[in-house]
Amino acid sequence: MKTTYQAFTLIESLLVLLIVSIFFAVPTLVVGKSVETIEIARFLDRFEKSLLVTQQEAILTKEPTKIHQLYYDEAAVDFQFANGKKILPRLTVPEKLTMTRTTKLEIVFKAETGTNSSLQIIAFEWPEKKQKIRYKFLFGKGHYDKEIVPLN
Repeated sequence: MKTTYQAFTLIESLLVLLIVSIFFAVPTLVVGKSVETIEIARFLDRFEKSLLVTQQEAILTKEPTKIHQLYYDEAAVDFQFANGKKILPRLTVPEKLTMTRTTKLEIVFKAETGTNSSLQIIAFEWPEKKQKIRYKFLFGKGHYDKEIVPLN
């Protein structure tokens, strides 16, 4: 008596392998984009909180504080006292975000009041989302307005 074996053909096996590969590949691609978006959102949140802490330090310690932009080897922002002593660690701008300024950024918060004495704008361009995030500092108030506008 002859026995016959039932099995999948090569085409059926390759089709199943292709479908399983797609199920693994699609989430991997989506997660990569999400991680970049989360990294930039986290940077902007840390930037805003660091602004607030720097201003509060000027009020509480009764010493002027400043936000200082660096361009040496990387785009970064320092939050420090006027004498150069750091308040917070340096905040590095993510690669997918660019800081747009034509002049050197230095915002000084006055001792005891926390107000700033200049009209400054800090802007970040996010080409992937086609957005520009602007922080406009209000003269003599120490507060800022945040705007998100489309890139032209």
